[in-house]
Amino acid sequence: MEEMKKVLPPQITVETAATILRKNGFKMSVDKLRAGLVQGIYPFGDVVQRHDGMLKNDCYDVYTVLLEKWIKERTEQH
Repeated sequence: MEEMKKVLPPQITVETAATILRKNGFKMSVDKLRAGLVQGIYPFGDVVQRHDGMLKNDCYDVYTVLLEKWIKERTEQH
């Protein structure tokens, strides 16, 4: 989670988010993250769809606080 502490903006790019997820042990590509955000699988971001079915033209927002919470929920020892 050290990477998260260095990220101060409330929103980060999907590229940055995918890197943070990989550093925390998740198998994640930028394309997988984009698809998951579009499908509503990952609750830590939003998508503004510009054209139907054209993921590369969509706008993505990943929210730092929600991403950190999602990672913590899945990596904490019980």
